[in-house]
Formats: sequence, structure tokens, C-alpha cells
Amino acid sequence: MRPIFERTPDTAQEIIIHNCLHVLAVSILFYDHFITLGREIEYIWKRPKSISSYYFFLNRYTALLGTLVVTVLSLTTLPLQSCKNYNTARQLLLIINQCIICYLLSLRVYALYGRSHWIRSLLGCTAAILTAISFWLLRRQKIAPAEGITGCHIGISDKTAIRMSGAWWALFIYDALLFALTVSKTWTTGKSYATSVLVSRILLRDGSVYFGVITLSNFANILTYYFCGPFMRGGLSAFSADISSTMMSHLMLNLHEVTNTGIHSTLELSHVELDTLWSEALDCSSTTSTASHDHGANTDEES
Repeated sequence: MRPIFERTPDTAQEIIIHNCLHVLAVSILFYDHFITLGREIEYIWKRPKSISSYYFFLNRYTALLGTLVVTVLSLTTLPLQSCKNYNTARQLLLIINQCIICYLLSLRVYALYGRSHWIRSLLGCTAAILTAISFWLLRRQKIAPAEGITGCHIGISDKTAIRMSGAWWALFIYDALLFALTVSKTWTTGKSYATSVLVSRILLRDGSVYFGVITLSNFANILTYYFCGPFMRGGLSAFSADISSTMMSHLMLNLHEVTNTGIHSTLELSHVELDTLWSEALDCSSTTSTASHDHGANTDEES
């Protein structure tokens, strides 16, 4: 019989912190859904539906509904076996969410590189290898619910923590690869324009900023498996998943604002978009130059 983690002051503290982080993740997800609902209606619901539109719905509402169910069940005191089954279902939901996000991010990188065959082969082979490693690492987990504590809270043994962190490392490596490819392509595109404003706008458009946030959130969750107690290990899993889903939704909304092809849109900028970005860059440079000139004039007068 698997060991049960007894109730201790440290256990209670870990569970409280874990619950607070979960509430934070849920709050961010629902708040972001509320403030971007207008853009969703304008750019997704009111326009002709494309494959990218349905991908948006898949990412957005799988995370939303799944998080809602997980939140309700996590606050419910369940029998021992039911609690273990709940934990398995929760992990499965996390895997599904992360697979959806990785697939969509891969599509974005594939589109940025003009649907290059070598990019498709690189991402496909890397994903297959890392997925196989992850499933192997996630076998034979040693987990146990806490006794005498309201709700369903799972403790993770040291050995299981190392194995589970390996699966998250695989995800981190893949995210880092996508991030590097995106930044490389974006920098190559934007470096011909000698303005930081234009480059920063292209970075936002192509998703480099969003890729970076997703990668960092996954790395933060990995650290919990090494430096936290049994009931705080993986404590940022929900936060990482919800942040990733939120960033993915923002990226897709930005793309759908420009074109109905959404995540499938290529790197090429239209003449109108280039002119707009270039004008903004010139305006910003002009404003900065004027401000510097005025500051210099004021300094001379004071002298």
C-alpha cells in the first residue's frame, strides 16, 4: 500500500500556497477571457470561420472549461481512490492543453518559415522523440492524497518528482526550440529596418514575446519539483497551463485582427502594414528627437 502523507504544519502551508497559486491562475484566465471577449466576438465570431478560428475555440474553451471543472473538484473531499482518479484526469487535461498549445505554436513557426519542409521535419521529429520520453517518464508514479485535510490534495514522492520534472523538461526544450526559431526569423526580417519600434512591433506580431512568456512559465514550474515539498511539487502546473493558453489566445487574436487565416498567416507583411509600422517608427523617432532638442534648449537657457 502506498504511503500516505500525514498532516503536518508544512503540509498545510504547502497546500495553502498551492491553492493560492491555483486561484491566481484561474483569476488570470477568467479575467483575460472577460477583457478580450469583445475582440473575440469582433475578429472570430463575426467573421467567416477558418481552420484557425476553430483552433482558437479549441485552445480557449478547453482551458476554460477544464480549469472550471478542476477547480470545483479540487475543493471537494473525495474518497481515496476517487482522489487518485481525479489526479490522473487532471494530469491528462494538462497534457491535452499543452499538446494543443504546442501544436498551435508549431503551426505558427511553420507558417513563419513559409511552410518549409525542413522546419516541419525538425519539429515533427523533435516532438515525437520528446513525447516518447515524456510518456516513459510518467509511468509508475508514486503519489498519495493527504489525510485529514479538506479537499483532494496529492503529495508527490521524491522519485516521482524527478520523473515528472523530466516530462516538463521535454516540454520546456520544445518551447525553447520554438522560441529560438521565432526570434531568429523575426530578427532576420526586422533587422533591415533600423528602428527598435518596428522590430518590437514585429516581435509582438510574430509571437516571440508570447513564446518567451510560455517558456518561462514552464521553467518556473519545473523548479517546484526540485525545491518544494511533496504538496507543492508541480504547484505551478495550473498557472503555467493557464498562462500558456492565455498567451496563445492573445497571439491568435492579434493575427485574426489582420487576416482570417490567423495562425496560418505567413511572415510577409502587406504594403499597408509596412507603411503603418514604418510611419509609427518615424513618429516615435521624431518625438524622441524633438524631446531631446527641447531638453537641450532648456539646459542652455538655464546656463
